[in-house]
Amino acid sequence: MACQLVSRASALCFSSRFGYFLWIILAISILIRLLSSPHSGVNNVSVEEAAQLLKKGYKYLDVRTFEEFVDGHVEGAINIPFMFRKGQGMTKNVHFIEEVSKYINKEDKVVVGCEVGMRSRMASRSLVAEGFTEVKCMGGGFQAWIDRGQKISTD
Repeated sequence: MACQLVSRASALCFSSRFGYFLWIILAISILIRLLSSPHSGVNNVSVEEAAQLLKKGYKYLDVRTFEEFVDGHVEGAINIPFMFRKGQGMTKNVHFIEEVSKYINKEDKVVVGCEVGMRSRMASRSLVAEGFTEVKCMGGGFQAWIDRGQKISTD
């Protein structure tokens, strides 16, 4: 009986444009809540904390594109793009986890960074979801690294 009510309610909502847009708004709000959840399994760190972690032996995974990486990066960084440029937008690197696994073990300690923090957050969540246990996401990305006067490399 309850399933029939839910089925009828969803059919009613989808039968009008207004109902359809309500479902879209609901889906978007759920997605935003999931992406901003502090319990996503990813620990965010500041640039200063990231710099200290690197001194303690953490690896730095730069998930920017190769073109961004060669213009400058954190010294000793491993570059594996989480996304590639495609036309006017970007597309996810479907081999990201496979490529990361060639250089970083699931138990390794790693700081993940990108240009401003969005891709690194998504990449960090992907890594945690695949069983990587020591993942830190650097807030603000490489731009924050530069803004805080940290050393960069072009090697």
